[in-house]
Amino acid sequence: MIDKAQSPFWTINWFIWQVQDLKERSAKFMKILNSAVKVNDPEESKVKSIQNLGFKFQNVKFKYDGGDEDVLNNLNIEFEEGKFSALVGKSGSGKSTILNLLCRFFDPTSGDITLGGVSLRDLSQADLRKHIGFVFQESYVFSGSIEENLKYGKINATKDEIVEALEKANAWEFVSKLKKGVKTEIGERGVKLSGGQKQRISIARTLLKDPKILLLDEATNALDSESKVLVQEAIEKFTKNRTVISVAHRLSTISKADKIFVLEKGGLKESGTHKELLQLNGVYKKLHDIQSGEFEKQKKVLSEYEMA
Repeated sequence: MIDKAQSPFWTINWFIWQVQDLKERSAKFMKILNSAVKVNDPEESKVKSIQNLGFKFQNVKFKYDGGDEDVLNNLNIEFEEGKFSALVGKSGSGKSTILNLLCRFFDPTSGDITLGGVSLRDLSQADLRKHIGFVFQESYVFSGSIEENLKYGKINATKDEIVEALEKANAWEFVSKLKKGVKTEIGERGVKLSGGQKQRISIARTLLKDPKILLLDEATNALDSESKVLVQEAIEKFTKNRTVISVAHRLSTISKADKIFVLEKGGLKESGTHKELLQLNGVYKKLHDIQSGEFEKQKKVLSEYEMA
């Protein structure tokens, strides 16, 4: 009898808690919607003026809101069209910030970044991002089917295009064995897939978009050995004849890069090919020796460079 009397009160209490929680969440959501826009588009985008898809940083400084120091400090660096460029550096050296600036999630505090000689400030965010594909260290997939996830890359993709993208991403082998194939539901954040499978789905989605510029944030770093090989093979197929900029934690993934940039304290410390940097006998050579096992006692330095 007592339980029956208490039950309505528990229900009412739960309902009140839900309303209060919804109120707080709604307030936070509206705060985000009403926040000031920090990156403004020009009245007329100059995307048609772009003759090539190479980026150039000219005396770029950048500081995050509330930050005490510049993350990038008078950075001058050039990523050539159609070349594979790599970024190496300690945590906090500005690697991820550079990728964020290239996507125009932020604008530089001072200095300028150009694409084909046109300032990114003169390009709308939508026009710029049409050219860019981004593969993160942690793959982002959504609840729904594999097909629905891929169509975020190209909404009107045909079945043949989807299968081709999956094949190029080394994902068709496992997708074709699923009972419902591309119609398979993968659960919230892809919970029904392994890390390597999610990453290959993410790459296939980017392949469908077919971007001319590819940004990689160490796409194989969190995977097991077998998945790393499959994902690396997929990326190598995809990077040909594109402007590729990769943040590297493992030097083995960038040994074939056309140009490697070593960052330190927001500036450029060294640059060159893998062979040239080894001959330079500087920071890059030290990191290479550590990763190749010559300096086991220096794992602390390796950790500082996010390569442990």
